[in-house]
Amino acid sequence: MHFYRNTWFVEFVWILTSIILSVIVILPIYMYGVAFPFLFINIVFVIGFLTFSRWLFLWKYTPYAWSKILKISLIFLMIPVIFTGINKFYDFRNFLDEIGIQELVSNFNENEQRSLSIYIRSEMIFFGTAFIISSILIPFKMIWNIWKQINRNEV
Repeated sequence: MHFYRNTWFVEFVWILTSIILSVIVILPIYMYGVAFPFLFINIVFVIGFLTFSRWLFLWKYTPYAWSKILKISLIFLMIPVIFTGINKFYDFRNFLDEIGIQELVSNFNENEQRSLSIYIRSEMIFFGTAFIISSILIPFKMIWNIWKQINRNEV
């Protein structure tokens, strides 16, 4: 029972760490006061990527690793998550092509414009693609994990 409580504490620490890291990633955009229309989805991409990648590599250390119902639910839940992530990422790419980040940072000096534009574009593309790739891999991980749980009695 002691180990079970520790796994929930570790899970809480991981969630808190994901939130803190997403704040750190978003902080430059917020500190400069950039009216970034994809701020919320950017936070979702960061937290989602960190959570999904942790599940991909450290699933057996989660407190819910033995729950078959959760695994089956995640398999089907990832379908709308994947398509929503792709749709929002496409919206961002469309924004880049039609409007551009330059419009958001036009009130800053040239060096700040360049730095912020590169930062916003790079981190959004990185976390967006990482979110989509990791969310595509989650159902395969859950299927493999269910198979291991049934046939080998391990997760």
